[in-house]
Amino acid sequence: MNPMFYFLIALTAVLAATANAGGPVLDIDDEIIFDGSYYVIPAFFGADGGGLTLSPLGNKQCPLYIGQEASDANMGIPVRFSKLEV
Repeated sequence: MNPMFYFLIALTAVLAATANAGGPVLDIDDEIIFDGSYYVIPAFFGADGGGLTLSPLGNKQCPLYIGQEASDANMGIPVRFSKLEV
């Protein structure tokens, strides 16, 4: 299987678990992520690729999907977190 597939499945599981928890979102050092932009990159650098980016699926140029950079030298685009007031 493609390593990007496993990365996206793990990212989806983490985001789903934290979205329903109602608590703060934490980074890899257990620090609270406040409002701002952050890069989502793999915990282990190497041949698995870099950060998240927008990419086409197959030959279609629209719509763009969330994908992973092919090189670990590319951090991708930042993800923005903001506080939701209910």
